[in-house]
Amino acid sequence: MKITGITKNNIEAFISLLPGSAVKTDKNLIRIGVVDDEGKASGALSARADQYSIDILSLYVFPDKRGNGYGSALMDAFEGFFEKLDPTAVSSEYVENDSLNDFFLHYGYDLFPGKNLYKTTVGDILRSPMYKKIKRAKRKAGYTYVSKLSVMDRKVFDIAVQNADYDPEWSTARIENGKYTGCMLCNTGNGSINVIWTDSVDLSPDDFRQHTALILDRIKDTYENRREVEILMTFERPDVMQFIKRSFGGYGHLKIAGRYINAIKIV
Repeated sequence: MKITGITKNNIEAFISLLPGSAVKTDKNLIRIGVVDDEGKASGALSARADQYSIDILSLYVFPDKRGNGYGSALMDAFEGFFEKLDPTAVSSEYVENDSLNDFFLHYGYDLFPGKNLYKTTVGDILRSPMYKKIKRAKRKAGYTYVSKLSVMDRKVFDIAVQNADYDPEWSTARIENGKYTGCMLCNTGNGSINVIWTDSVDLSPDDFRQHTALILDRIKDTYENRREVEILMTFERPDVMQFIKRSFGGYGHLKIAGRYINAIKIV
């Protein structure tokens, strides 16, 4: 086997081993390939470096080549960059691959549960079928049992979310018959709203619309109704994910913005 850098001169041989984010060359991109004894591309690793850290974007070896040390050769070559670049940390994005996680553990990485980060804009919400239902419900009966998070709510939900960094002024709670049965916790930063926790005993369309309506009211008061303000969301439950996508009237309004770090190593 032989390790080689991936450049514009040989990328065609490795392109099926790379994610889309690693195909276009830029100065911060690290791309390493491995070829077998016949000179055929067998695996590739891609990563992106900044001033302080390196993020592994992909590590892939063709299935029929696995078990022959190609992955280890790529990692060994990759770690050779550390001395030159001198990062404080190296991380890897989340993938659902237990064997790859074991591989990172072998190389001294710590693992974390990964989640997708989704985004939409206020304008997308205002154009969605969900917002039409919000307006109809508001005209008909107002908000029935979802309200802005109070000091008392915060004490209750701190236990459930393990003191997550959320802003009670942007968060909402579901209160039914005097009991707290769900919440949407948010914080803000860089002109965006981050929905960091959505929980409910029984998340219904009406629940979600009312939570979202209150957040939209807050956005309009704060950002002067700017439709380009982004709303970022993370979800752990697949059923909640599908429900929210349907609420926006299709997949086009809610896009994957990035993925959370799955493995990290301090160097």
